[in-house]
Amino acid sequence: MKKYLLLMLCLVILFNGCDKNEEEPQAPDISVFDLSQETQWDYWVVGRNGDNFFVNVLNNKPTSVYYTPNPNEEGYSVFFDQNGYPNKLIINDYIFLFANFSGTKVDAALISPDGTINIARDVETDINWNEDFLKSASAEPSDWLRWTGHALGAAACTAGILAGPATFGLSWVVTGIGCGATAVSILTEFLPEDYEVLGLTASTIGPIATAVGCVNDLGVSCALGTASTAFSLMSLNEEKIEESYDDVQVADAALEYGYGDVQVTLTWDNTADLDLHVFDPNGDEIYWNDKYSSSNGVLDVDDIDGKGPENIYWPPYEAPGGNYQVYVHMYPWNDSDYQYVTGNSYYPSSSNYSVLVTAFGETKKFTGSISFDETVHITDFDQNGLKSAQIREHKITITHKK
Repeated sequence: MKKYLLLMLCLVILFNGCDKNEEEPQAPDISVFDLSQETQWDYWVVGRNGDNFFVNVLNNKPTSVYYTPNPNEEGYSVFFDQNGYPNKLIINDYIFLFANFSGTKVDAALISPDGTINIARDVETDINWNEDFLKSASAEPSDWLRWTGHALGAAACTAGILAGPATFGLSWVVTGIGCGATAVSILTEFLPEDYEVLGLTASTIGPIATAVGCVNDLGVSCALGTASTAFSLMSLNEEKIEESYDDVQVADAALEYGYGDVQVTLTWDNTADLDLHVFDPNGDEIYWNDKYSSSNGVLDVDDIDGKGPENIYWPPYEAPGGNYQVYVHMYPWNDSDYQYVTGNSYYPSSSNYSVLVTAFGETKKFTGSISFDETVHITDFDQNGLKSAQIREHKITITHKK
């Protein structure tokens, strides 16, 4: 009997305060302004609680978005590819890259301000990229605005998941703006079907004044100033991406091409022909003239006319244990042969390279310079990860390409 009474008491406590007649939460007010004639932005979405989304659109798909929960707080920028998928997000000098959207999952890379790169595969998001994206094909602003909200929230959610363990606390920055949070839901759940796109005039400044603290007599100029500030901050974020070009280039390539327990990706900075060579534990050499090994290693992309990438990998669970060795070689073209094969008239005498190595759960970037016909030993690793002591046992194969 005591157990029964205790159970009933727990149920009363659990459901205390629940009322079937309780009113549903009211959707936040939202206003959409056409800024295309006044600023570098196409649209500005303003929420009652102060959320601001500045959106640029091309062919009914977003190209860039700047979001801030408050005009007095730094926000973040999201850049989209030509299909309308988010491919870059930058917040607080941290750059996130996205690729391989499939179902509710996406692959992502995090580039920290110190140049450290972390890659995560099959990150679960709260959006079905295959189904929800189809809605953005409509020319109706409500459709692509909702898509923008979904994509923005999912990108921020993925960034929070990836940033948490890698940056010891950056995830708090994106907490509340992703994973179905209210700030994004104003574009996804609460955008009315019959909403009106407003012009930026004194008579329509009310919602903006509430959101950004503009006084009525200066409302329009204040709103334009806020839009200009947002565009300047997004431009600064674009510059940060450009400043990290080498890191973005190699991380993008690693995301795009084959991967597994072992993946080695090479990129460089000019029109030289750099070749990636990896020896597996059996001593087999994988490179441009021998792209497959008996241990299931594969060179799936080979570039001869500049900047890469080159990528060698073993599929998941197929990389054997033992010692691997990574080398980069600058192929010694002469100018006439190089022009005949590639169409380029000049072959550089040196290059700067980046090599991203993922080895059994550990990822590390190697950078350096290489000269004409030089071979550089990058690193060794085994099933226990990258080694501090490098072992030089192999000499790479030099084969003429013409």
